Amino acid sequence: MNESLITYLNDHLAGSQFAVSLLADLSTQTNNQGLALFSGKLLREAEEDQAALADCLSAVGGEADLWKKASAWIVQKAGKAKLAIGEPLGQFEAVEMLMLGVTGKLALWDALKVTACPELPLTTDQLCSLAQRATDQKDRLETLRIQLSTAALRPA
Repeated sequence: MNESLITYLNDHLAGSQFAVSLLADLSTQTNNQGLALFSGKLLREAEEDQAALADCLSAVGGEADLWKKASAWIVQKAGKAKLAIGEPLGQFEAVEMLMLGVTGKLALWDALKVTACPELPLTTDQLCSLAQRATDQKDRLETLRIQLSTAALRPA
């Protein structure tokens, strides 16, 4: 059992929990319907990515670290108060946080591609597809981030 790989996958799984929870909140906010629709679509993709990550963890003999997952959920819920996702600045900052997470997810898939761990259930082609989807998500988030920056950062 590769403890380093298990720790790494668990760290990313906790990060995905944070993202899924934040996207669920954004998809139900009512102040920006475009953001809600975008977040709902991205939520479905993030859940699929999270399932692939959980499969990898299981395949290498690891189990989800419930403390890390719970911590990520708690941090996201505490951050919800700070982010005020019903307000332009909070929405802008939430999208920036998601961009950071997707950048980390892209790094994960790229690292797993070069690791060539035989226990992983994903082929190189599947990892390339996941990395491409992360790149697409990052690009879409950047477009949205720039759109949201106007309302969030311009002087009143």
